[in-house]
Amino acid sequence: MVGSACRGKASYVRARAAAAAAGWGLRVYRGTAVLLAVSGAVTLAAAVPIAALVRAGGAAGTLTPRLLLAPPRLPLAVPGW
Repeated sequence: MVGSACRGKASYVRARAAAAAAGWGLRVYRGTAVLLAVSGAVTLAAAVPIAALVRAGGAAGTLTPRLLLAPPRLPLAVPGW
């Protein structure tokens, strides 16, 4: 009985110490934490529209565009010099 009561208190103390350490780290390195959070959000915001424009192809690991564009006409592709 005594061991289980001590074990519960010890885990509470450890959890409280871990929370205090995490709080200290966030206070001290708040600029870095904000920078990492913002860069993650920007990366996700940039990847989502690109991911909507491609689909998985037939072969393993290939991506094909979802937009089916007509090939360019030859006179537009040849420079006029």
